[in-house]
Amino acid sequence: MEIRIIGGSHAAIACATRAREEYPDARIVIYEKNKNIGFIAQSIPLYLSGNTNFLKMSSYTTVSELENLGILVRTQFSVTDIDMTNKTFKVVDLVENSESEDRYDKLILTMDSYPSLPLVQGEFREKLFIIKNYVDAERIKRFMRTSRSVIIIGGGVIGVEIAQLMNNAKIETTLIHASDNILNRYLDQEVAEDVQKTLALRGIDIVTNSVVTDIKEETIENTNIHEGNVGKVISRVFTRDGREFVADGVIYATGFRPNTFLASEQLELDDKGAILVDDYMQTSHPDVFAVGDCATTNVTNMKNPTYVPHVSDAIREGDVDAINLLEPKIKLNKSQGTYKLNFDEEMTRCTSYDFTSNCLDLFIDIKGQYI
Repeated sequence: MEIRIIGGSHAAIACATRAREEYPDARIVIYEKNKNIGFIAQSIPLYLSGNTNFLKMSSYTTVSELENLGILVRTQFSVTDIDMTNKTFKVVDLVENSESEDRYDKLILTMDSYPSLPLVQGEFREKLFIIKNYVDAERIKRFMRTSRSVIIIGGGVIGVEIAQLMNNAKIETTLIHASDNILNRYLDQEVAEDVQKTLALRGIDIVTNSVVTDIKEETIENTNIHEGNVGKVISRVFTRDGREFVADGVIYATGFRPNTFLASEQLELDDKGAILVDDYMQTSHPDVFAVGDCATTNVTNMKNPTYVPHVSDAIREGDVDAINLLEPKIKLNKSQGTYKLNFDEEMTRCTSYDFTSNCLDLFIDIKGQYI
């Protein structure tokens, strides 16, 4: 059996290793466009807060470990087109710049997600940052060494956590959020307001009910005599209500969207454009499965599948998916939608969250790592 996995995420690794156990004679190939596989994005805040052992904690396996199991891993290969009728796809070697074709009996899509960047006008090149992969982490780390101010767009889990890190690093921090209060998708208003007040008392400037419409980068005269006469690049952020904010850089933390462009015209999509899967991780095509951040998740006490990109769910999905490749054997248990945040003891909270008339319990333990 020819098993192909597109994407080198946590779900892909879990699926590949379990598939090797279930189908010892199968030929399993993982295609990943980046150099590394299994990057743990949740390690980025720990790295930015001062943990120097980033390479070790940013991935839990290596290519050589997987290949020792008989799993072929092709990094820096980008799949550009899938023909689900003929069970083939085109793939480009990003190093050699050459294209080839591969075929499969069973295909698992684990294309992960991409940062949600709302459509805004503006010109920005150097000083706009996102939080997703190893390169992003290194860029932000360099920015922190030389910058005095930052604007963070998005007051959800990631935005609030990064705002704290920047503030702790003595960087003047402005947090802009479109809703009435930060963490509005995770906490009841009363609790969210308590967290917001605590962050404000620590010196974080929190701006709510404000939608960003324009971002510009501008080179100004550098008044720091220790940095010479080289022009300094700053960022200007404009909002719908007419306000302007200026800082050394901008970090976008407005969440993630499923990366489903390859499959959007051949498979049924659902919440936020995620690939709709059943309890066995099967898509609308019988030989195509989807797991991880590109697929929907069934959550306890919610009527419909939803998009909840969690590392823990992705690993469970990959494991169960592998078992069900030939026939539906095991249903995936519903997710609890649990988050852990890198907050301190002062802001420890526990609450529940009502989402589109469904009660979804999100336990917020504000002292660890969110998963």
